[in-house]
Amino acid sequence: MKGRINIVVLGIILTIFLLFFTIPTIWIILTSIRDPNEINIIPIIWFPKNVTNINYIHAIFGYTGAAESRFLYYMFNSFLAASISTALALSIGTIAGYSFSRFRFNAKDKLFFILILVRAIPGISLSLPLLIFYNYLGLSDTIVGLALVYTALNTPFVTWMMSGFFDEIPKEIDEASYIDGCNTINAFTKVILPLTSHGLVATSIFIFLLSWNEFPIAFVLTTTLSSRTAPVGIFEFMSQFYIDWGGMAAASTLLMLPAFIFTYWVQKYIIRGLTFGAIKG
Repeated sequence: MKGRINIVVLGIILTIFLLFFTIPTIWIILTSIRDPNEINIIPIIWFPKNVTNINYIHAIFGYTGAAESRFLYYMFNSFLAASISTALALSIGTIAGYSFSRFRFNAKDKLFFILILVRAIPGISLSLPLLIFYNYLGLSDTIVGLALVYTALNTPFVTWMMSGFFDEIPKEIDEASYIDGCNTINAFTKVILPLTSHGLVATSIFIFLLSWNEFPIAFVLTTTLSSRTAPVGIFEFMSQFYIDWGGMAAASTLLMLPAFIFTYWVQKYIIRGLTFGAIKG
């Protein structure tokens, strides 16, 4: 009986804790369907009295029609940059993670530490050197340039995650595949890699969302419609004398929506992947 009471109390505490951190998200969603005249009213109106889609119309089509619409282009740019960087980082990081997990070489631990340290560097501190370097290479204000930066930043994270997943797989499986005639490449691609499918899905989701939501580097490296991403595009709802809170909330909701749908769709893989790689033997 006492154990059940403790579980109920813990559940209530966790629910309150989670609700506290979801209040900003809920407020953004409510503001996106709120009449513009209700947004800046004091005292605050928590729930919209007049539900409207005008903020979404402004976010998607602009204020004067489709010719002014930009945010959907920005979302497409975000999707393109995030997809390219996810594919590249997952490919490179998975191979690196397998190497760190299975092979011994000089300065292995130091190199692994350096990789993790690279990921810890704030993106804003890299933005100005990257801008100068990219201007020289002609990669500034391009999706390719942005995707390459995201790949470089996310590959250490993938390496760290996948190394943990590979450590959970007994090395005897590798040895058995060698006995059956597999070389190192075949053992990796046909035997070991399929066993980490849940880890691959979980890791890909994390790095996709990191790229999808990235702001500081994209803010510096992108300047035109051809490459500007959605997080940067939200700032276009701010002007010198006016902030369109409704349009900004609608754009933010649109930015969150794909992430919510994608995460909900593959949540079982996230749970299995994180559980699989949670404990190292």
